[in-house]
Amino acid sequence: MQTMTLENLNYVIANQTHFYDCDRLHTPLLETGIPFGAITQICGVGKAEASVQIIKDNSELKAAWIESEFELNPLSVAPNDVDLTRFLCLEAGEHMISTCQQILKSNKYKIVILKSAPLDDFLLRKLQVAAEKSKTVLIILTENFSASWPISLMLKAHQNVFTEIISLEILRQR
Repeated sequence: MQTMTLENLNYVIANQTHFYDCDRLHTPLLETGIPFGAITQICGVGKAEASVQIIKDNSELKAAWIESEFELNPLSVAPNDVDLTRFLCLEAGEHMISTCQQILKSNKYKIVILKSAPLDDFLLRKLQVAAEKSKTVLIILTENFSASWPISLMLKAHQNVFTEIISLEILRQR
């Protein structure tokens, strides 16, 4: 058995912290970042705008946006400097969950946004497992918060109506 010196321990801790940082999607909207391989829920006024900003902040990654019926006009995100060649918009109707699962399984998109009504724990767990396997950021946009256990990070979006500045508040993080 090898004993560790304080310097060795500091090195191990520093490397683990660096690894942890690599497992988060960085955005100026949220200092702690958004975890890969987990579900993040965003509610509140400005949730769609915050999601577009997250995509813009990570323009080197491919992103998919899934809705049952389009509310987001894909061309409206182009003025926000979102590269539309890296941005897939899907109107999935009643097949929203299975579409999301297939996108996650494809492992081609590292950011997946799902605009949905609240989902039950069973469906959330299926999506969480798929996000974990593909190491994808899965953001679910809903009107109301869900206290469901598969959700790792719950955020509330705030948008100032006068300045249009968007901010995110952490409500729960595990």
